[in-house]
Amino acid sequence: MSQTSVPKVTIIEAGTELRGALKSKVPLVLRGTIEGDVIAGELRIESTGVLRGSLRCTKLESHGDLGGDIGAELVIVAGKVADDTKIVAASLEVADGPVFGNATLVIGDPPSSSPKAKR
Repeated sequence: MSQTSVPKVTIIEAGTELRGALKSKVPLVLRGTIEGDVIAGELRIESTGVLRGSLRCTKLESHGDLGGDIGAELVIVAGKVADDTKIVAASLEVADGPVFGNATLVIGDPPSSSPKAKR
């Protein structure tokens, strides 16, 4: 019998709160809350998900609540963006229905590779 390869993914479920730093080489799905620094290849924030802190990733798709210092090659926003959020992305897509607070968007510049990079 052959085994089928299932893609790996890390899921942080609704009701789970994580504070601190998280680094993942596999895609992340956020349904709970993260407060801190995140480095990942891909992050999908579901409608119940909340991210507050620094994020560096290749692709971000947010349907939840996003806030902090965000850097990604591709950012897709369909949820809420909190006040004082900074998004630096090479490409930004805005889907139907996002709610932007007082945010700063920098499009076209590649993000730095470190969540706490100094300029």
